[in-house]
Amino acid sequence: MIKLATLVELKSQMDAAFEKGDMKEVAAIARAMKALGDETRKAELDKVAAEYDKVSVEILDALKATFKPFWKRMEKVGLSKRIYVQLEGKTIHIPPQRKKGGGGGGGAGATKTKYGLSLGEVFEQFATPEERAEFDSHKGDGNKTWAVKDRVKKRAIAEGLLTPQA
Repeated sequence: MIKLATLVELKSQMDAAFEKGDMKEVAAIARAMKALGDETRKAELDKVAAEYDKVSVEILDALKATFKPFWKRMEKVGLSKRIYVQLEGKTIHIPPQRKKGGGGGGGAGATKTKYGLSLGEVFEQFATPEERAEFDSHKGDGNKTWAVKDRVKKRAIAEGLLTPQA
């Protein structure tokens, strides 16, 4: 909120400068009043945004706790990023919660660059029937299918079947 005492002081200074006919000082005081208002508005917006983030996280946590099995299915198909809640006639968007930190990893195509075969090609060439069955059981879950492919790659490297390109 705007500091009323500061604005009152600036207004009285502006009135005095106006009475003296010092238009440069009037303009300078007007800029100071505008800057004070801008600072105050920005501080208020930051405060409201922080409150909104806190409330949206609380709502999201409550939704997750209440509808855990349903929520897992929504996350699996990618719908959890589109949550809107109707409260007292207003629609509130609950932003997706991002994981903190990064996984690192080699990035897309790292296996192809290092070994000359993509991760999928390594899997097709070196997977055992048991690994293929495990892969098939996890179809639709990208993380688990990737983990199976990655285990096949690591096994092939350990057995000397897959060697880095020169």
